[in-house]
Amino acid sequence: MKVKGYKKGKGRCYSAGCGTSGGVTVPWGNVAARPAVKVRSQNPVHVAIVDFTA
Repeated sequence: MKVKGYKKGKGRCYSAGCGTSGGVTVPWGNVAARPAVKVRSQNPVHVAIVDFTA
């Protein structure tokens, strides 16, 4: 799982790890942008569930 953050005004993807639970904090700075995540399930039969908290 990767999440987008901003440092010094430049966008960058940060690794949020993998597994069944956890959390990550990324730098945001003073940027007007929408949060974004990239998730890929390792098993095509299972669905990846993502909770997003702003």
